[in-house]
Amino acid sequence: MDKYIGHVISNTHWDREWRYNFEETRMMLVNLFKTLFNIFEADPRYKYFHMDGQVCPIEDYLEIKPDDRERLKKIIRDGRILIGPWYTLPEEFSVSGEAIVRNLLFGEKIGKKFGGVMKEGYTPTSFGQISQIAQIYKEFGIDTITFYRGITPDECDTEYILESPDGSRILGIRMSPSFCRANFWAYLSRPTIFKKWPFEGKYKWTDRDKPFRITWKDEDYTLLNSQYDKTYNPAHIKEGIKWGVEDLLQGATTNHLLFLDGMDSTFPSLNTVKIIEDVNKLSEDVQLIHSSLPEFMNSVKKEVRWEKLKVLKSERRMPNRVGIFDKLNKDAISSEIFIRIKNFETESELERWAEIWSSFAWLLGKEYPKPWFDIAWKELLKSHAHDSIAGTSVDWVSKDVMRRFERVLEISHAITKNSLAYISKDIDTGPYEEDDIFIVGFNPITSDRSEVYLVDVDFPIEKKNMAFEVEDLDGKTLPHQVLSEKETYGIIKHPHDAPFPFYCLRRRMMISAEDIPSMGYKAFKVRLKEGISRTTGSLVPSPNTLENKYLRVKIESDGTLNIKDKENNRDYSLLGYFLDEGEAGDPWNRIAPPEDRKITSIAKLVDISLEVDGPLFCKYKVKYHLKLPMSLDEGKKSRVKEEIEYPVTSFISLKKGSRMVDIETIIENVAEDHRLRVMFPSFISTEHSFADSGFDVVKRPISLPDTSSWVDPMTGTNPMHSWVDLTDGKHGLAIITRGIPEYEVIDDESRTVAITLLRCYRYPKVGGEKQVELEGQVLSQCPGTHKFFYSIYPHKGGWETAAKESEAFIYPVRFVQMGGGKGKLPSNLSFLRLGPSILILSAVKKCEERESIIVRFYNPTKKSIEARLSTAKDIKKARLLHLNEEPKGDLAIVDKNSVLIDAGPKKIVTLELVF
Repeated sequence: MDKYIGHVISNTHWDREWRYNFEETRMMLVNLFKTLFNIFEADPRYKYFHMDGQVCPIEDYLEIKPDDRERLKKIIRDGRILIGPWYTLPEEFSVSGEAIVRNLLFGEKIGKKFGGVMKEGYTPTSFGQISQIAQIYKEFGIDTITFYRGITPDECDTEYILESPDGSRILGIRMSPSFCRANFWAYLSRPTIFKKWPFEGKYKWTDRDKPFRITWKDEDYTLLNSQYDKTYNPAHIKEGIKWGVEDLLQGATTNHLLFLDGMDSTFPSLNTVKIIEDVNKLSEDVQLIHSSLPEFMNSVKKEVRWEKLKVLKSERRMPNRVGIFDKLNKDAISSEIFIRIKNFETESELERWAEIWSSFAWLLGKEYPKPWFDIAWKELLKSHAHDSIAGTSVDWVSKDVMRRFERVLEISHAITKNSLAYISKDIDTGPYEEDDIFIVGFNPITSDRSEVYLVDVDFPIEKKNMAFEVEDLDGKTLPHQVLSEKETYGIIKHPHDAPFPFYCLRRRMMISAEDIPSMGYKAFKVRLKEGISRTTGSLVPSPNTLENKYLRVKIESDGTLNIKDKENNRDYSLLGYFLDEGEAGDPWNRIAPPEDRKITSIAKLVDISLEVDGPLFCKYKVKYHLKLPMSLDEGKKSRVKEEIEYPVTSFISLKKGSRMVDIETIIENVAEDHRLRVMFPSFISTEHSFADSGFDVVKRPISLPDTSSWVDPMTGTNPMHSWVDLTDGKHGLAIITRGIPEYEVIDDESRTVAITLLRCYRYPKVGGEKQVELEGQVLSQCPGTHKFFYSIYPHKGGWETAAKESEAFIYPVRFVQMGGGKGKLPSNLSFLRLGPSILILSAVKKCEERESIIVRFYNPTKKSIEARLSTAKDIKKARLLHLNEEPKGDLAIVDKNSVLIDAGPKKIVTLELVF
């Protein structure tokens, strides 16, 4: 029999921030490259080193060592250091689908400057794989994937095919069952360096390595007198290769075996080539070669029997039955939820406001702010690295993540404001009086909107006592409702003048307006008149009740909601109660204490007060009087007896004509070691939930098998991007959120949807057998004030309604105020239309390298759809693109400004439009 070929892949798993903050980690990175350069020069047998599938570490290094740029470029061009395809390694379920595309796009774009990226799908560290990852990789010219979290030996052999819902297929490699991305390191490298086998690791003071630590913080030791970079102990090599081969042969279907030589933040070692040499002398079963991931994949492709490979479909989130190193870490989705909510806000500002409106402004002649977008996207993607976005890192990292989000928000806000100003200056308001005020509503979704909107309008202070009306520019009077008013002043700023005040009365109001067009704007006039403005009407038919044409909402004495869906004649009760439980887990694992004490808000009296009422909008304030245990006891066995007041306030609101009940919940988190969820009993007869994910709507089972004996048991908690829906096909209940990432459907008759608001735990030291709290870490307990926005949406039909209607809640219309004037743009305009409505927009942006506009959307259904995209300007050329913006083929232009596209089932579609 021919020997097995063991491909030794030298690498490091490089968290640019996790255990240590970014700058401390970068200091280590500089030393890693110094070591690597020395090894390349010392021994030509050490041929390759893989930079963990990322490009960003190259930039991080060159900021400190800019003189090494040409040296690095040559080594990368020569194929010795393999970078990319990612910019950073993301946690896929925590970020938008569009952000995943941009991560690969930036990886490819920046990687080209250094000689190109590795065209292999190396995605080892995400906590599972989204359902569309095969389609995304394929669109970037990548036809393989290698990962370990979310896939198990029970499901497939080492080699398999991964299929996305659209039918895209790529070759998958499941890593070693025992040590996954570190099997060569664990079985062979580490024993030769440290004489320890393979995870024997308790340090002894008598080891005489001169251990060093600072004493004013709880931080790791370093070894000042380490000789381990010069140690080579071959005693365990024969045993190590035997175990390593047996481990890989559990599922191998070819003669090519994947040995990964690297671990978290580990440096390259010359021991690797010595081990290869010694194994090849000793082993009769395997021949080792120092290889690269592309070389390994090409060898497998030539030998694999494709027709025999199992096809895995949908998302990969399977927990592990027996392994420890390859646990899914599924509960990380609820760690430091405030990070994901801030990320959702940041992605929305960048993707749905800054990019879209700057693209439309560019079509009108404004310079596209590409340098700022490059800065913003890089800052965002740095925060999307799996341990950064997941909230599983030390506090320094979480603070840096939040600071980067703030920078992206600053850039996005300025670009959006400048773009809307550029568009607004050319809007023709028609004839107007000098006192007239104009407001323009901008709609960032692909549906026309007839709703009740929130807007602040400044009235000249000298006119504060005058009445007013809101009209469209055809003269139709629009209903309005003033919510509040205050005297203030705005600042007028001109580049040739100092700031000066405009004294005004600022009125916050709701207006009801029809037909603000898809991806466009509509102008309205606020006309002053003599007299007193009065609005009459109410959405409060009786105490503690909200009602419009579609819904009747009763707030009960404990704060729960009873909702009558009048349109579909269905009743829902006990909606929105809170459930609090003890939390004895860590960043990656939700663990209930052995002796838990669960607390709910049911039957606990609340304070209810009417905040706002009128013909268009009403809002109640509900103040809860919860008492929660302060924490768990020292051993995390049970919750302590001492209780504290736990402030929770919710604002329940309803708009005229809305089919949703909107809720804002504010929590002052003063307790520790607990999980807080808000609960929505649906009593909908269904065996599945539906939730949005990256470029998909995922169907998940509610009932799960008994896996309590597993090392990593299944639980009912699941990730979502913004919404979850339960439906029996005729009726449904959706909970729509602004970035709350986790839900569970309780597997009983109530089919209660549980939305996780907080999961607070003690941050552990990572590396010991017994979990010990890392001193000085507080953010894992989520202290302070937290705001959550979510909406209850009862509906008829399936999840498709929730998928589209969710956008109205997530992306409200925004208004600008301006003076009147002539212009070349009409009073209302749709820059872009996309239909039918079930298609979900992902991006509108300028092309990276050409003078054109990119539009990306996807079909979340299992049916082919003929999509029609129309624009305000005539289209000169249209074509389909791959996700990396390389051309696929031309499209015919219809009626001068439209294109028709066959959007296949679950297909991501990228278009290029030249005007």
